[in-house]
Amino acid sequence: MGFKGCADAFGFHGNGTPNDPYRLALDGVSESVEIDGLEATTRADYTVYVWFRVRSDKSGLTMLVDSRTERFYVPLRMRIAYGKLQCSIEMPFPDRIYVAGSSDPIPLSEWQHAACRFRAQSRELSLFLNGRLSGSTRIPPGSIRSNRIRIGGDPTVDGENFDGDIAEVVFSEKSENANTIQARCVEESQRFEGAWCRK
Repeated sequence: MGFKGCADAFGFHGNGTPNDPYRLALDGVSESVEIDGLEATTRADYTVYVWFRVRSDKSGLTMLVDSRTERFYVPLRMRIAYGKLQCSIEMPFPDRIYVAGSSDPIPLSEWQHAACRFRAQSRELSLFLNGRLSGSTRIPPGSIRSNRIRIGGDPTVDGENFDGDIAEVVFSEKSENANTIQARCVEESQRFEGAWCRK
């Protein structure tokens, strides 16, 4: 797997300490990173983990992880919609967006741990925020896939770029259980000052 765009002017920040971790700083205007060599599909299980920190309370949609190829062909998306975190899948049959979302607004300037989990057999999409299940939904049968995985936004769509820091993105080909997701959050939270799942 490789990253495209990390050598731009914005680049990586941090010195590796809990109050200044290594991270990708995105401006919310035009910056995003493309991941090469990875495919998302609704034919197989997956879990995607992200450590992130929001810098502004911009309204509308902002993308943390996106796989849009065209409208209603989005097998993986982690986004913030009007201040609240969501996992979503867009399916062309019928033309619908299926959302597993949190009811809690994301606070500014605090590290958050998010996980989107998809179980292909049961068609269940779930969102975990700071180690705890925050929402779930089911999607209809059908298979869509994408090898256009991006972090921080889609350069072909205006106004959806993430404004903040993304310190880590992990893609798993497994549908991880709730205990594994919680344990990962707790273990990794020691690297992020003020992370909720450490409390």
